[in-house]
Order: sequence, then C-alpha cells, then structure tokens
Amino acid sequence: MNDKGTKYEKLARDFLQNKGLKIVTQNFFTRRGEIDIIALDGDWLCFVEVRYRAQNLDSAIESVNNKKAEKIKLATQEFLEQNQQFENYKLRFDLVALSRYKSTSKCSIQYFKNFF
Repeated sequence: MNDKGTKYEKLARDFLQNKGLKIVTQNFFTRRGEIDIIALDGDWLCFVEVRYRAQNLDSAIESVNNKKAEKIKLATQEFLEQNQQFENYKLRFDLVALSRYKSTSKCSIQYFKNFF
C-alpha cells in the first residue's frame, strides 16, 4: 500500500474508533482479496472498505462495484475460517468514503453501514 492509502485508512480507522468500533485488524490479505478494516460494533463484525477520491465523494462511493463486493465477501469467508472466535457475530459490510478538496486541507468522511 502506498503512503496516501495508509494515510486515508488511518483517518478511517480513527473515525471508526471515535464512533465506538473496536478495530480487530487492518489490511487482511488473502488470495481471494483484501479487507481494509475489520472491526467490532457491539455484536456485529464489520468488514469495512475504505475509498478515497481527491475531489469527488460520489466517485469514491460508486467505485465499490459488484466485483469488489464479491472479492470482499470471499476474503471474509477466509477470515472467518481462520478466526473461528468470531463465528457467533452478525456480519456487516460497511464503507468509509473520504474526499479532500484541493482548496482546503479538510477531509470529508461519509460512513455507510450495510453498504452491500
């Protein structure tokens, strides 16, 4: 992952932690795909995709297509096979979309629970 990706995933992680989620792991890689963040939200195990676009929040949201969602679901299966302690949690697939406008240093963050 490049420095920019790491920076925005850290922003997303901090955002989720401020919302009360407990981070289980980040950047879970499998041959089937990658999950950016895995977190606990009460009795939910959340698989979070982080997307950043420089000037268009809508394109960050739209960039999570069916193919990407399927890869995340396949990686989720592998995570659950390797981490059976989470088998009794409900599963949720969330999205954190970030955008930074060039005219400001401020970052816009939107959080979508049950995105797909």
